[in-house]
Amino acid sequence: MNKKGLTLIEIMISVLILLIISAGILSAFIGGHQLMNRSRHRLQALNFAREAIDTLRCNYTYGSSEMLEGAHDSVTDPAICASGNIIRDEMAALNSGILTYTVTLDLNGYKKLGVTIDWTEIAF
Repeated sequence: MNKKGLTLIEIMISVLILLIISAGILSAFIGGHQLMNRSRHRLQALNFAREAIDTLRCNYTYGSSEMLEGAHDSVTDPAICASGNIIRDEMAALNSGILTYTVTLDLNGYKKLGVTIDWTEIAF
């Protein structure tokens, strides 16, 4: 008997193989997209932190109340938003990002300024 066509089982197996391959490729694209978003958010946070440090260093002196030792919150302390909430408005892109900064005194009497930005990463 000469067979010139495909059986239903052969077609179903080939469709199943194609679906499995397509699902793998789709998950790779989704994972790449999530990684790209996380990297973009980290870069935005780094730029916001640099901008906040520059704002604090340029606008306040060593003895200013904004430069007292301890932790300062950007929500309650408007020091880093002195130029009209620019940083806070831009941080809305980070899904409710919160910027805090700390001032510590080292052994030589210099003040060290550290900026931390926390945000929530959206899961897909």
